[in-house]
Amino acid sequence: MRKKRILFLLLFLLGVSILWAGRLQEEQTGTAENLTKEESLSSDVQEMPQATADITPVQRMTQMQGAKEPAREVQDTQDGLFYYEALSDAEKEAYCQIYTALISRQKETLSILDSGRAEVLYQYVLNDHPEIFYSSSFSLEGRERNGVLSSLSVQPVYTMTEQQQQEKQQQIDQVVNAFLTAMPAGLDAYGQVKYVYDYVIDHTDYVLDSPDNQNICSVFLNGESVCQGYAKATQYLLKKLGFKVTLIFGTEQTGADHVWNLVKADGDYYYMDTTWGEMQFSDQGESRGINYNFLLITTEELLQTHRIVSEIPVPVCTAERDNYYVREKLLFQEKDYDRLKLLIEQEKAKGETIVRFRCGSEQLYREMLDELFEQQKIFTLVNGDAVTYSSDDKMHTIFVFMQ
Repeated sequence: MRKKRILFLLLFLLGVSILWAGRLQEEQTGTAENLTKEESLSSDVQEMPQATADITPVQRMTQMQGAKEPAREVQDTQDGLFYYEALSDAEKEAYCQIYTALISRQKETLSILDSGRAEVLYQYVLNDHPEIFYSSSFSLEGRERNGVLSSLSVQPVYTMTEQQQQEKQQQIDQVVNAFLTAMPAGLDAYGQVKYVYDYVIDHTDYVLDSPDNQNICSVFLNGESVCQGYAKATQYLLKKLGFKVTLIFGTEQTGADHVWNLVKADGDYYYMDTTWGEMQFSDQGESRGINYNFLLITTEELLQTHRIVSEIPVPVCTAERDNYYVREKLLFQEKDYDRLKLLIEQEKAKGETIVRFRCGSEQLYREMLDELFEQQKIFTLVNGDAVTYSSDDKMHTIFVFMQ
C-alpha cells in the first residue's frame, strides 16, 4: 500500500511539471509575438544588441570607446553650466544623452519623448559648449509600439568629418595656446576678462557672410565673424581661463537678432558684448579703436541698447566695481577739467590717440558736451591740437580723438 502511494505521488508531480512547462512556453511565445508588433517611425532605426540593452546611453558610449567614465561622471562635467543647471533632472539626463551623441558621433536613445523639447536641449548643449563647432543640426528618429511613441533617438548632423574636426581643433589649440602664452602674468579677474575682450576685437573683423560664422572657427581660424562667432570665441577663451560664462540671446536696438555674453567675475555677474566693442565711425567701416562701453556692464546699462530673449531666467546684474570706466578711473561724477587735462596728457604720453571717459549722470554728460565742444573748451585742454569727438547718448560716454 505504501509503495502505491509513493508511485501515485510521483506521477502527480510529473504531470504538474509538464503542465507548467507548457504554460511557460505559451507565455514566451506570446511575448515574442507582442514584440513583433512594434513599429518603427524610421526605416533605418537599428535594434540595440541584447548585450547592451540594459545600460544607459552614456555607459554605452564609454563602453564603445573603451573609456572608464560612468554616466554620473559625465553629468558631473556639466555641473555649473548655465543652460544645463536650469533644467529638471529628467531634462538633464536627456541633455547628457545629446551631448554624448555629439562627442561620440553615435546615435543615442533619449530618455524623453518630446521632439520639440529635444530640439531645445540640443541648442542648450551647443550654447554651453563652444568647443562643439562641428555640428549645427540633428535628426530625430522615433519608434512606435501599438501606435504610441515608445522611444526617440537623436543623430547629430556633422559639418565635417572626424578627421577634419581633429585638424581644426589642432589649429585652434595652437591659436589659443599662443593667446594664453602672451597673456601678462598676474592679471586679476578684471584684467583677464579685458584681455579676452581686447583679443577677440583686435583679431576679428565683422563680416556678414564670413564662413563658419556661427562657431569659433570663424574667429580663431579666419579672423572674420558675426555676433554668434564673436560671443562663442569669447566664451571659449573665458572658459579656458576658468570663468563661468555663457551666451545670451536677444535683439539689439534695431530689432535684429543678436548674441552676447554673461560672465561671472569676482563673484558678480556682468554682461559683455565683444561684437559691439569695435568703434567704426566712418562710412567705410574704418576702425577707430576699441569701444569699452560694453565691457562688464549692468543689466540696466545693457537694456539701453539690447533686449534679452530667454525662457531661462537670467541674473539681474547690478555690480559696477569691475566696469571698465570704474576700474580705469574714467568715470566723472562732476565737472573737473583739470583732471580731464591730466588724463589727456597721460594718454598722449603713452602714445594713445583716444581719450575715453564716462559721465555719471545725463545732466553732467550734456553740460560737458556743450562746454567742451560747443564752447570749444577742449582746445584749452589739448594745447590747441586738432581733435574730433564722438559721444554715446545712452551710455553717457565721450571719445576724444587726437590727431
